[in-house]
Amino acid sequence: MFKSSNEPVLASLEQYPQAVALMTQFEIGNTVIFNISVGYLVSVLFWLLVVVAPHSRRRAILRNNLLMHYSDFKRDLAHTMLDAAGDRDSYEKSFELTDFRKFREYFSESERHRWHAALNAIQSDASYLTDVHVEMDLLSDEFRYVLNNIEISDQELIAFIKRLLNYVYRLKHSPTFTGDEVKYLGGFIWEIMASWSTIDGQRDFDLIERMIRRI
Repeated sequence: MFKSSNEPVLASLEQYPQAVALMTQFEIGNTVIFNISVGYLVSVLFWLLVVVAPHSRRRAILRNNLLMHYSDFKRDLAHTMLDAAGDRDSYEKSFELTDFRKFREYFSESERHRWHAALNAIQSDASYLTDVHVEMDLLSDEFRYVLNNIEISDQELIAFIKRLLNYVYRLKHSPTFTGDEVKYLGGFIWEIMASWSTIDGQRDFDLIERMIRRI
């Protein structure tokens, strides 16, 4: 576009031969080339404004919305576990226990009786189990919505989300898990809420939150 323009080369650039050669006007076809260049530039700007910018905003909105729902999921799940463990301040403490460090501390080895009390309550009271299932379903629906409504090129992220969704489905429907559902469900809750990995042990970060931020 510069080489097809009628504007003279800036005097300050004349000491740079390569810059002058780059800016010097073509001998022929200047108007056609200039118009094509301007048209291309306008098209790119139009594409950025009409396609890229709205897509980026939509991605950011869905990512932040999913982060919010994940936070709600952890709070409600913490509330259920605290209530099942017999904690009278379950609602107030549930906000603190969304932090995996706090959750891990509350149900630590020295306080393991709380964890066993919660699992026993879930085993004996179907309402607790229903509450956990509802929270799992709500979070799964949010992940599916994101997968179906934005394009994700990160294959590792896609694989992670699908593994999570598949595992949640199996927990509820596979005979392998439903035969001793509370045991496997407790393991699933501990992995998420305490940021625990059966392979790596204790993590110092929330894996699901980190993956959501990659969307």
